[in-house]
Amino acid sequence: MQNIESVQKSKTFWGWVASVSGICTSLLLLNALIGVVTEFVKLFVTLRAAGAADPAELAADISFALLTGLWGVIFSLVFLIPFTISLIKYRSKRRLLATTNDAQNKEAEQDADGDAEEAV
Repeated sequence: MQNIESVQKSKTFWGWVASVSGICTSLLLLNALIGVVTEFVKLFVTLRAAGAADPAELAADISFALLTGLWGVIFSLVFLIPFTISLIKYRSKRRLLATTNDAQNKEAEQDADGDAEEAV
């Protein structure tokens, strides 16, 4: 069985990895949303300014907006994989530490009960 210190370090590491990859996933999804909204705003500005705008120009704006969203989602999925793996590992290390601490606490209680019985 691993010693408690190495499990604690591993838990800290996986917690850090989960935090960073979770933040990156959120930022990439937010970036995709901002890109889509920005491009659609440009599209509607073009429509308002020209009245009846060129369909090719409008299609280019829509295409760029959709590609921004697509790439944002794809890259966020890339970060979602290490997030999920690190979260699973973090929780397993936390569970291992909790069971180890529970076992040590029970052992200490039994030792204290044995000392109390000897004193009587």
